[in-house]
Amino acid sequence: MRIHRNLHNARAGGPQWVSTVRGRVDEYHEAVSLSDVRTRIQPGGRAKCERRQVRNVCAFFDGGSCRPRKVGEEWQRVSFDPRVNTEFLADGEPWNVADAAELRSDGSAWVLHPRLEGRA
Repeated sequence: MRIHRNLHNARAGGPQWVSTVRGRVDEYHEAVSLSDVRTRIQPGGRAKCERRQVRNVCAFFDGGSCRPRKVGEEWQRVSFDPRVNTEFLADGEPWNVADAAELRSDGSAWVLHPRLEGRA
């Protein structure tokens, strides 16, 4: 499942999370729980955001759907601003793989056991 946050819907009070299939909107979600999460950042899209200082969809969460878990001490809040960051951050540290993610209806994203893999 590929998920991104829809900022337009978020401002309008609609579902904040969107799943896509082959680049097309499949479904809108109030909240999503994912397992075996990997982040995807499109370098060209991120560069465009940085250049224009406008946020566009250029990053995704990929993972399998799972049951929601309660956010607790082990979970870390995620941030990503394509105008500033080249990586997703969890508590200020870059990551691209996690055991699970909670994408909540308030627009926040939380991950369990984030780590950085496959980077030299």
